[in-house]
Amino acid sequence: MSTFILLLLGAASAAPMASSAEPRVVLEGEVRDASVDATGPFLVTRYTVAVDWVEGGVLAPTVELVLPGGRLPSGWTQHVGGVPVWRVGDRVRAGMDDDLRPRLAELQTLTHVDGPVGAVGATGGITLRHE
Repeated sequence: MSTFILLLLGAASAAPMASSAEPRVVLEGEVRDASVDATGPFLVTRYTVAVDWVEGGVLAPTVELVLPGGRLPSGWTQHVGGVPVWRVGDRVRAGMDDDLRPRLAELQTLTHVDGPVGAVGATGGITLRHE
């Protein structure tokens, strides 16, 4: 059984992520799969995370976190400042609200699959580039 968790990116407001209260549910786990979805107006990346620690709730052993941004096979990349880009094998932490939507300020990369954790990039805005 999997749990599906969607982060909606509102064009006019970041209100769902703006709460200053502590997250209700916090998970830690390993990224097992990552795929980019280009069916909407913005790219999103769907991360499958094997949960090995949770606080504040009960989750399935595997959850899907959907975060804004991603990289297409063609090389086009859409990056949202402050949102980490995870790879398969990374250990991650995500804090979520009552409705289990990830909070942008509560997303962390604990360890990268191939080395130490570095900066996540720009501090704000959306960047579109081709590499």
